[in-house]
Amino acid sequence: MKNAISENVILFDWLTVSCKEEDPWYWVTLLHMEDAAWSAMEKGRNGYRNGLYFGSISILYDGNPGMGICLDMSGQGCRTFEEYGSGDFIALFRLFSQDERFHITRLDVAFDDHSGILDIRQLFYDTDDQGGGQQFVSKFRKSKIEKSFKDGRPGISIYHGSEQSDIMIRIYDKAAERGLPETQHWVRVELQLRRDRASQFAFTAVSEPIGTLFRGVLVNYVRYVDDPGTDSNCWRWPMKSYWAELIDQVGRITLFVKPGVEYNIRQLDHYVFEQAVNAIGASIDIYGAPFFMEQIQRKRSENPKYRKLVEQYGKDKSKMRAAFRQGSDVHRELPGGELLPEAGELCPGHGRTPGTADTGLGASERGDSGQAAGAGTAEE
Repeated sequence: MKNAISENVILFDWLTVSCKEEDPWYWVTLLHMEDAAWSAMEKGRNGYRNGLYFGSISILYDGNPGMGICLDMSGQGCRTFEEYGSGDFIALFRLFSQDERFHITRLDVAFDDHSGILDIRQLFYDTDDQGGGQQFVSKFRKSKIEKSFKDGRPGISIYHGSEQSDIMIRIYDKAAERGLPETQHWVRVELQLRRDRASQFAFTAVSEPIGTLFRGVLVNYVRYVDDPGTDSNCWRWPMKSYWAELIDQVGRITLFVKPGVEYNIRQLDHYVFEQAVNAIGASIDIYGAPFFMEQIQRKRSENPKYRKLVEQYGKDKSKMRAAFRQGSDVHRELPGGELLPEAGELCPGHGRTPGTADTGLGASERGDSGQAAGAGTAEE
């Protein structure tokens, strides 16, 4: 094991649920987000004419008769629910399992590897069969690899299954997607579950450890393996060491984490230069700038969220000062700008919906790659 299991987490990263109710505030109450600053959407979607919106959470309503209301939380919306609502996904799943008015249409569950279990380049190599031999077995008909470049850094995404599947497994370089330094390891393994598979996972998560469920899906649908040369059934081949370690560590996680909304440079700037600026200015006028800075250095204490910002942005102070003078939008172009809620779009080929890579190796599809005889295929 490279590092402690505590460095790696499982979280819920997308939830879409419909409900046979008509009042959109019913969802607001269930989320315990009555105090949030909900706003009316300019237009609805997915057959709904209207909607409420707050922090990447959409509550859609006013559809055709029988459509009810729909809750749609993206990954950032899940973090908003954790920060401003109850954040209790298990309580929601328990309610859904007991009330036939609710229907889950999508649930994404993600394992974040921060400790270096998975080498995304090695996964690319093994998935693409560049070694000339079979490197994985899968119950999916298709697998897809994408590679793109951003500021000279390759971002790799691997898809087992398709967007139409009830289950799709996506593995990608989250650090590259976020524009983080190359020294920061962050690979995400994500389960995208739809329809009955989403409901089954959510309902079982009420009583079973989340890691056990996650591990079960991985073991059943995809394995990266080594050919021992003695067995024709590739589903009996031993797993590659990194995949075995992934399965082991995922299985030992018993609770999902609630990371909440990420603290970022824009929030820091807003607090210092807008909310607290008058108090800071008055202190400098009273005591003078040298004494003020002396007190700041003497009284400040270590805080992980601020330390992370310093590590990420503090290396090039002249660039940061220039960016600040040019306006807050420039933050989006700096490393980590994608951390801004509602601001950064995902790079092509980095997670989420498959698309054509902008440069470098384009998407390549493989049919029945690594399919063991008689193993069956995932629903398409």
